[in-house]
Amino acid sequence: MNISRFSNSNPANRKKLMEELEFLHFLDKLYSDLVTKNGKSKNSRISDFLEVIKDAYAWQEYKIEDYIQALFDHVFWQSREHYRTSMEKFVVGEVNGSEFVGLILYNILNDRGRAQDLEQDFKKQLILNLDSEHYQFGTIISDLALVLEGYDDNEEIRYVTEEELRDVVKTVLSLIQKYFN
Repeated sequence: MNISRFSNSNPANRKKLMEELEFLHFLDKLYSDLVTKNGKSKNSRISDFLEVIKDAYAWQEYKIEDYIQALFDHVFWQSREHYRTSMEKFVVGEVNGSEFVGLILYNILNDRGRAQDLEQDFKKQLILNLDSEHYQFGTIISDLALVLEGYDDNEEIRYVTEEELRDVVKTVLSLIQKYFN
């Protein structure tokens, strides 16, 4: 990832990326509105136009995916100590699986929401200090949510046992340790 493209030392590039992100949101809204109004149309021109918008969205997203990832990582990075200490407590047995899920899942879901809000808060984006050292931190933590959602105290619907959850958390903890060295 080339963080210099959107670092605070290069405000012109940051502003351009923000404009491209704003255009991405415009394409998303346009597509959603048109599908709502004309999604079931049999008119091939409408279907073709919807495909063009969808392709433009995909291309636009591809162009700025590193910037979006940096915003996402920034939000998760702000909660890094909570994630690390919660995982350490679970791995050593200070908290059980249910307590761990309660400690961390809410934070993950909250951080995802904050990241989505940040994507649309262009004033806040201007003053953020994005750091390449945080790259992919948010993705690692967010992916953990999938496993957490599979854990439940109710034995009849449990997809992940506490031991399996602990093994996954150990792996995740080893992955995020590089961010703290």
